[in-house]
Amino acid sequence: MTHQQLRIVLIVLCLPVLTWVLWPKSESDQQNLSQSNDGSTGPRSGMNLIEADNPEFSKNNRKAISNQPKNQKKASGKDDAVMARISSLISHETLSNREVAEQLLEIAKNTQMSDEVRAEAMGHGTILDLPTFVGMASDTQLPDEMADDLLTHVINANDDPSLQLKAYKDFLNHPSPEVREEAQRMLAFMLEDDLGEWDLNTLIQKADAKLIELAKRKESGE
Repeated sequence: MTHQQLRIVLIVLCLPVLTWVLWPKSESDQQNLSQSNDGSTGPRSGMNLIEADNPEFSKNNRKAISNQPKNQKKASGKDDAVMARISSLISHETLSNREVAEQLLEIAKNTQMSDEVRAEAMGHGTILDLPTFVGMASDTQLPDEMADDLLTHVINANDDPSLQLKAYKDFLNHPSPEVREEAQRMLAFMLEDDLGEWDLNTLIQKADAKLIELAKRKESGE
């Protein structure tokens, strides 16, 4: 076979390939070619379809949705109004801390309010005037979170041992085991029962005796 004949054979063999490459493509062919190149199943991937067809899953909203609390009860209009009142009270310039705390106490004791609102009132009130709120330690219906918060404030009130002893005794009746155990532990600590030798009844008797002693010392000006 001559060189000229060989060239003719090669041209004949390559002609179909050249024709396919150079021939104009239809729109469907271009889509199929795009699919084969990127591995997708269409002009948009599954996630893009969701983002385009459902605004809730747009790129701008995904982060907000993922951070949204689950099963959170929305505050009612009444709760919003009371929250506004709490903000107004704590920024009041003419009322004393005790007066503000007394009004916050009424909110904290109101079982018709949500726990969130009641806890908010207590959180501010105990900081302003703890003695106003310490009586709530005897409330056996006090939500665990609020009881724990109040107990924490009592523990930090080291300048008033009488207040602490009374509150710890009251917390012994709370239904939360964690609150009761912490109150008993702090009661034993204050009464110097370092070895934990006294039972609960003995601790209460010792606490009552200590309260009498502290009251006498206060009367005598010690």
